Amino acid sequence: MEFQKFEWIKDCLETDIYFCHPASPYEKGAIENGNGIIRVELPRHVNIDVLKEKEVRRIAEEINNRPLKCLDYQTPAERFAEYLQDIN
Repeated sequence: MEFQKFEWIKDCLETDIYFCHPASPYEKGAIENGNGIIRVELPRHVNIDVLKEKEVRRIAEEINNRPLKCLDYQTPAERFAEYLQDIN
């Protein structure tokens, strides 16, 4: 049900939408890589419901300030700042 209106979204954005096969992580490498980065900070056994907001913000800061090869070794924070500058 979560992708119930994908045709409408596709038409509005004038783009193609692709779906991965169930249980096929090799089809979505970028997402799996992102999950791996998160798991460095939050191993599977951690109950995120008990994390304090300060800790969540620290983890987000750590992830957003990590240089990524796919961003030419810029950080997501740097790339986002450039984007904001470009649209203003």
